[in-house]
Amino acid sequence: MRRSIWLPAFLASAATATFTQAQQAPATVKDAIQAVENEWATAYLKHDASILERILDKDYYIYDAATGVTGTKATEIESTKKSKAAFTSVANPLHSVRVHGDFAIVIGRYVAKGTENGKPIADDSPWQTIFAKRDGKWVALASFVAPGPPAKKP
Repeated sequence: MRRSIWLPAFLASAATATFTQAQQAPATVKDAIQAVENEWATAYLKHDASILERILDKDYYIYDAATGVTGTKATEIESTKKSKAAFTSVANPLHSVRVHGDFAIVIGRYVAKGTENGKPIADDSPWQTIFAKRDGKWVALASFVAPGPPAKKP
């Protein structure tokens, strides 16, 4: 009799632990991807192309729908090195992270303020990036940047 009570209690306990772990995993992945996005923001803020070397996959591809410009890892690195923008802030807040094994589809916003050639700049553009987990680290495979909302008039 004791054995028949023990087995269901054990199975219920194991199922609860497994369910709890499965719920916590997406938060951990989201935190890891947010950390990558924070690094990405720092790369733009400080014009630090070495960060992009680490977080962009060798085959990275980007399409900016606002400008029609496409790019690769190499063009993103070159653009970051040559940028004349003096950012006062850059952030990439996440809205959604959908994990599929070693891949994640991430939706967020690029929010930046600063000056370029003495003129103020402000950007608030939604984006979508596909990440892959490679050698234990999340790297960006491809990004799509959509046009942001129209600029507000003073």
